[in-house]
Amino acid sequence: MTTQETPSIRVNLSLKPDLNDLIEELSELSGQSKAGFIRNFLQEMKPALEITRDGLKVIKDKENATNVLANMFDLADLKVDELKQHKLDLE
Repeated sequence: MTTQETPSIRVNLSLKPDLNDLIEELSELSGQSKAGFIRNFLQEMKPALEITRDGLKVIKDKENATNVLANMFDLADLKVDELKQHKLDLE
């Protein structure tokens, strides 16, 4: 039995030169293609994107915005702490 993967959807986007340079450098350092780096980065950010989406929906509906914003800030704090730890691990 074979499993079928969900087909990927191609997205075209334009980047400012400084952002393109940064992504190009990150992709080279991580040994990935630029598209692969962007794809993996967005996949890693999916939980944050979902929280942001949910928060914007709540704010748009003007329901319980305080709790959603608190969750968004908690996630941001967690990610900042993870980045700080990675930096310490590299030193």
